[in-house]
Amino acid sequence: YFFSLKNDKLLKPGRIAYNVTLLAVLFMSAYFLANILSHNYQMAYIYKYSSNELPFGLLLSTFYAGQEGSIMLWLLFYSIAGIALMIMARKYNYEKQVMSVYSMIPMVLLLMLISKSPFLSIQEAFPQSNIPPDFMPENGNGLNPILENYWMVIHPPILFIGYVLVSIPYIIGVAGLINRDKNALSGFGYRWILLGTGILGLGLMLGGFWAYETLGWGGFWGWDPVENSSLLPWLSSVALVHTILVQRKSGGLVRTNFFLAILTFILVLYATFLTRSGVLGDFSVHSFVDPGTVVYTILLSTIIIFGLLGFVMLLIRYKELGNEKNEFKMISKENFMAIGSILLLLSLAVTMYGTSFPIISAIFSDTKSSVEISFYNKMNMPIYVLVLFFTYITPFLKWKSTKLDGIIKKSIAPAILAIAATAGVLVAYDSPINQYTLIIFMSFLSLFANLSIVFSKHITFEKMPGLISHAGLALVIVGAVISGYYEVKKVMMFTDDAPQELRGRQYSYVGYKRIEREKQDREKYQYTILIDGDKNKAAEPIFYWSQFNEFSSPFLEPGIYSTLLTDYYVSPNSIENDIYEEALILAIGETKSLPFDTTNNLTLVDFDISKFMSFETMEEIPLAAIVELNGKRDTLYTIFNNRERNFSPQWKSFSGVDYKIGVASLVMDDNMENPKAQFQFLRERLVVEVSEKPMINLVWLGTVLMVGGFCWAFARRKTKDIS
Repeated sequence: YFFSLKNDKLLKPGRIAYNVTLLAVLFMSAYFLANILSHNYQMAYIYKYSSNELPFGLLLSTFYAGQEGSIMLWLLFYSIAGIALMIMARKYNYEKQVMSVYSMIPMVLLLMLISKSPFLSIQEAFPQSNIPPDFMPENGNGLNPILENYWMVIHPPILFIGYVLVSIPYIIGVAGLINRDKNALSGFGYRWILLGTGILGLGLMLGGFWAYETLGWGGFWGWDPVENSSLLPWLSSVALVHTILVQRKSGGLVRTNFFLAILTFILVLYATFLTRSGVLGDFSVHSFVDPGTVVYTILLSTIIIFGLLGFVMLLIRYKELGNEKNEFKMISKENFMAIGSILLLLSLAVTMYGTSFPIISAIFSDTKSSVEISFYNKMNMPIYVLVLFFTYITPFLKWKSTKLDGIIKKSIAPAILAIAATAGVLVAYDSPINQYTLIIFMSFLSLFANLSIVFSKHITFEKMPGLISHAGLALVIVGAVISGYYEVKKVMMFTDDAPQELRGRQYSYVGYKRIEREKQDREKYQYTILIDGDKNKAAEPIFYWSQFNEFSSPFLEPGIYSTLLTDYYVSPNSIENDIYEEALILAIGETKSLPFDTTNNLTLVDFDISKFMSFETMEEIPLAAIVELNGKRDTLYTIFNNRERNFSPQWKSFSGVDYKIGVASLVMDDNMENPKAQFQFLRERLVVEVSEKPMINLVWLGTVLMVGGFCWAFARRKTKDIS
C-alpha cells in the first residue's frame, strides 16, 4: 500500500496482502481459541488463565485475560475494521493513502506478539522447571476470581472496539493531509468519529458499572490511573465531535480538527503504554506486569513514530489549511462549542497530569508517587461547572449569530425548574447551601434546557442526538454528586439477630448459605441482610476463598438492593470469630441444653481417645468426640499440643443453628478416668459497611443517554445537518 502511493499498479497487490494478513490473523485467533476450549494446558498462557471449572462464557474471556491474548484480540479487531475502512476509503478514492497508514497498526501489534507470544509451551515459559516434554497439567491456574463475572465477557471487547474506532480519524486525518484535503475528517471521517466516541463511552460506562457491582469499594469511578488512561482519548474524541460540527457548519477549526484526531490516537497509544508497560504496576489494580524490554521499546517507539508522522504532516500542511473562518461572533453556536471543547481539553490535561504523575515523580525524584483522589475532583469541578453552563446555553444559540434577548426568553423556564429542583434536593437531604449546590444547580439547568428543546414543537430529528447526549451528561454529573455527597455510611458488626439502624432504617443479619457448591476450587458464602425486616428487601454480600490465592485471604463482593431513588449498598469487610464465654461440660451419655440457647440439647455419645492414651510419643494428639445435637450425630475433633499443653478445637457447623461447636478441652479425674469434654461455642461476627446512595440510578440513565446520543447520530444515514 505504501509503494502504491507512487505506483497505482501496486494497489491491488497491497489489497491482496492485507486480505491475506486478515485471514492469517483469523486463523491464528481461531487456533488459539480452539486450544482454550479444548483445555490444552501445555500452552503456558492457557495454563495461567484458564481452568476446567470455568463456564463457557468465562472460558471464552480467557482469550484476552492476559497481556498476550488481549494484544491478539486488539489485532483481530483492527484487522477486521480495516476491511470496512478499506471499502469506504475506496468509495472516496482514498484507499492507498488510508490503508498505507492503517496497515502500520496491525504490523506493530504483530511485532509485539512475535516478541511476547501467547503460543509458548509450559516448557518454554518455565525453562528452569525441567518439565517433561509430554507433560499435560490436569488443570489450569484459572482466572482471578475478581474477573469471574459476566462483565468480563462484555466490557473488555467493547473497550477494544472503541479503541479501534477512535483510532480511525487519525488515519483519515493523515490521509487527508497527504491528499491536501482539509475536509477529509468532516466528510467521510465524521461517522467514524461519532461511532468511536459512542462505543468507547459505552466501554467506560460498563467498566464503571462492573466496578460498582463487583469490587465492593462503593463507587463506579475511583480515578484509577488505568481507568483514567481510557478516559483521556474519549475526552479528546468528544471535543473532536464538537469541533468537527463547527467545521461542517462554518468552515472553521480545520487545523484544530486534524490536531484532535492525531491527539486522540496518540492518547490511545499512551493508554496502551500505561496499561501494558508495567509503569503503573504499583498504583493500579488493572495494570499488567512488566512485559519485557522488547515490548516496552515497541510501545514507546510506536507513540513516537505515529506522533511524529501525524504532527509533522500537520506542520507541513499547516499553511494550506489556513483558509478557514475562525473569527466567530461572540454569541454564536460555533463560538460556544469551541470554548466548550477547550474546557474538555483542560479536563483532559488535568486528568493526564494526575494519571502520569507516577512517571513524572520518578523522573524528578528517586521514588514514584501518585496524586490524591481529591486532586481530580477538586480540579475538575470548576471545569465541569463551566461545561454545564455551555451545554445549557448552546442549544438556544444559532449558527453565525444569535440575539441575546431571544436566549434570555427561552432560558427562563429551565432556570426556574433548576432552582426548584435544587431547592428540592436541599430540603430532601436537609443540606445547607455549599460548593456542591452550584454544580447540582448547573446540572439541572443543563438538563432542563436540553429537554425543553427535545419536547418543543419545533424540534427536528437532526438536533435530537446532541440534546440527548447533553441531557445525559447533566444526569451523570448530578447523579454522581448527589449519590456521593449525600451518601451516608456506617460500619455494622452483626453478632446476633439485633438489628442496627441507619437513617431510620433497620438492618438485620439473618444468616448465610454456601453457594456454587459444584465448584471444587472455592468456598463461597452469601450473607443475607434484610432492610426493615422485609424478605423482599435483601442485600446479599459475598465472601469467598479460592484456590487461586491458595485460600490465603477472602475475595469480597458487595450486596446491593436497588430502588428507583436509592441503592442500599452493603460492602463486606471481614468475618471475625466471637467465642461465647459460657462453656458446657458433658460426660459420656450426658445431655444438657446449651447455656445460651435452651431450645437445643447437646449429647456426648462417646470418645475416641485411643491416640491420646499414648501421648508421650506424639507432639500433637488428635481427639474425637461423637456428639448429637437434637438427634443429629456428628464427630468433633480437637488437637492436643503436648508441648504447649493446650487444645485446639476444630470448629464444626451444624444445620439449623448459626454457631459452631468445638471441643475446648478434655477433663479427667485424679486417676485419669471418667473423661469429660468441655465444649465451647463460636459465632461469627459479620463486619460490613452499609451505605445508602441516593439518586445513583441517574448516573446509569445519564450514561445510557449520553452514549445513545452518539450512536443515534452515527446511525442516521445523512449526518450533514446533525447539530
